[in-house]
Amino acid sequence: MEVMKKLWDLREKSEAVIRSLDSSIISSQYQRLVELGIRDGESVVCLKVSPFGGPRVYQVCGSVFSIARDVASRISIDEAQPNSFSGLVANV
Repeated sequence: MEVMKKLWDLREKSEAVIRSLDSSIISSQYQRLVELGIRDGESVVCLKVSPFGGPRVYQVCGSVFSIARDVASRISIDEAQPNSFSGLVANV
């Protein structure tokens, strides 16, 4: 059985495709994530991994924002092939 990767597992400068958002995400957070572009099929890049488990910085649909572990660990992804980082990201 394949273990589903979560957005929190995405390494810095790595790219993935969002597979699904967990139904346990509260309604207001879910709505905000969708407004930011976090939805099934969208590409996401991890721009920065903060030390000590702090929020990570992601880019989706041209927007750059941080997501805390409790939320990012409820977003399933399909990780892109190694070294497929597109480089089309904002400078952070």
